[in-house]
Amino acid sequence: MTMLQVEKPAGYTVMSSHHLHNPELSLNAKGLLSVLLSVPEAWDATLQGLTAFSREDTDTINEAVRELEQAGYITKISPEGIGLVVHEIPIHSIPATGRAADQTEERNGSGSYMEAVKAYEEVIKDRIEYPYLIQDKSINRAMLDEIVSLILETLCTQRKMIRIAGDDYPAALVKAKFMKLESSHIQFVLSCMQENTTKIRNIKKYLLAVLFNAPNTIDSYYTAAVNHDMHS
Repeated sequence: MTMLQVEKPAGYTVMSSHHLHNPELSLNAKGLLSVLLSVPEAWDATLQGLTAFSREDTDTINEAVRELEQAGYITKISPEGIGLVVHEIPIHSIPATGRAADQTEERNGSGSYMEAVKAYEEVIKDRIEYPYLIQDKSINRAMLDEIVSLILETLCTQRKMIRIAGDDYPAALVKAKFMKLESSHIQFVLSCMQENTTKIRNIKKYLLAVLFNAPNTIDSYYTAAVNHDMHS
């Protein structure tokens, strides 16, 4: 029996194992997606950048990119292919619900639709460390579950565009940002809810906006809070 020992030095990447266990993907495609899920958003994900990052030739990488796109793990933001969005769970896992058959399947709670929804829910709760959050007595469990439901609803939508704070964004971009939310972002959103003193007319729209902007505003928020406490 071959023993496997895994060394874990500093530096980790948390990602879904969905693509790693997908028998329909080649090892090249699995490896490329793992790389794309581990690098920062500003990383050069062009064909030239990917080629420079590995010793594979451009044809091999191009084939892996096409494979991931066909499998639903990569989506082009525009028809011209300007910008790519990477998905931990393939977009094709959520079938279109406009057809009668899909609507019946969804109502009956069976078939690929519900399986995909369940997969998304498991990934979401794993990324935000849901079991850890519900143990925190200061966290409103009902509000936490509402946030999880909203993230899940957003990931499963079939809309091409999603309106957030009055602006329309490509659904693929919104889904990619929501898939990167972690426990710290959820705690940040809950803090914003607790500290908000004005009446929120539409809680769903408010939460969408806060969740969408959380990765970009969380650092500034806590920096301002620390500065306030120090000056106080």
